Amino acid sequence: MILTKYFKKRFFQLFRGINYENCSEWSILPETQFGGCHGKMDEKFTQAVDRIVREDARYHPDAYEFINEAVSFTVKKLARTGKPRGARHISGGELVSGTMDLAVEQFGPLAPDVLENWGIRCGNDVGNIVYNMIGVELLSASPEDSRSDFDCHPELIRELRIRMGSPSDFPKPSDPPIIA
Repeated sequence: MILTKYFKKRFFQLFRGINYENCSEWSILPETQFGGCHGKMDEKFTQAVDRIVREDARYHPDAYEFINEAVSFTVKKLARTGKPRGARHISGGELVSGTMDLAVEQFGPLAPDVLENWGIRCGNDVGNIVYNMIGVELLSASPEDSRSDFDCHPELIRELRIRMGSPSDFPKPSDPPIIA
């Protein structure tokens, strides 16, 4: 079976916890419980995420890297839509939408499965990750920000499955048609 470069990269990210793009050195013995790749990744970020995961193991370390990428992705996306350059603050709802867009862009039809594997199932999970990152100063918040900003998209995985065209999660009709 021949795998494309895209699917090889996604396979390693999903099942081995490896950031394929940023790896400069490979190791059989993991540096952390999820390890596998060492090298160019920002050491401060990696150490902070390791500290977060030791205290709150609900989310896979790759989820933190992905949400960090989603913040940048969302800021760039909003800049393209005309938001002034000086205004770089994004709302919780904007970040959740940007997270879904980035997941679809990066993982295609695997997006719901990848996010679910990392523990991201709803907007509140994105908010929990963001506030964990704020707690170790990887991200910052304005005084008017709160966790309730992420209450949108309570069924993020279901929304992604519908967006990707998975019939198992389409809304069921109340009266199915009768075929004679």
